[in-house]
Amino acid sequence: MLTCGDLKNLPVLQRIRYLTGESGLNNPIRWIFVPETEDFAPWIHGGELLIISGAVSQRKDFQVGQVLMEAMRLKMAGAIMLVGDNYIQRVPKEAVTRAMEQDFAIMAIPWNVPLVDIQESVARAIVDSAAQLNADNALELLLEDKISAREYAGFVLSPFAAQDEKNYSSLLETLTAYFDCNGNILKAAELLFIHRNTVKYRLGQAENLLGCSLDNADVRLRLHLALYIHRQMK
Repeated sequence: MLTCGDLKNLPVLQRIRYLTGESGLNNPIRWIFVPETEDFAPWIHGGELLIISGAVSQRKDFQVGQVLMEAMRLKMAGAIMLVGDNYIQRVPKEAVTRAMEQDFAIMAIPWNVPLVDIQESVARAIVDSAAQLNADNALELLLEDKISAREYAGFVLSPFAAQDEKNYSSLLETLTAYFDCNGNILKAAELLFIHRNTVKYRLGQAENLLGCSLDNADVRLRLHLALYIHRQMK
């Protein structure tokens, strides 16, 4: 799966700068999104790469810090900003600090790199990488050291990324408790101080999002490992 750190390897993006250092480099990119307004939450599912072009940054009262904070809240992979005269010239320090805390990649590229070239290059790279990584080979690629642990966890847990913060957290928390209790729903409910029917409901939600059953031992293994990695990397 294409990550924010991979972008520098694309010919069109060789002039890219990472303003947040190592933060967010391993975030997998599900797709790209170029907003026309600052109110873009309804169209975001999570994992998108935000591209802030002149069309939006030149709008009256545009606040780049607020846009970046919103992208972090929506669990987007990272953000590329077109920078230069009449474009974005400065990123608030607090936004960069928050991004580093949230493991969110903020990147800058000169305004004269054509937007259409950026979109096409990233989209092609996403499609090419998706053809290589899938549910059947993700664990194998991890064991062969062809993808990182963070990439593996991001890919396996990506179906949950479209959930809002509350549902996202509750699903991961419930699945983690479920595995910590060796699949015992009653013990998981006691651990979380919730009713067992709530645990069952959330597990059903997880299965629907994953498109597979937790009764499958391979599914449980892949998901348990992804959750473990996710917890260790917090």
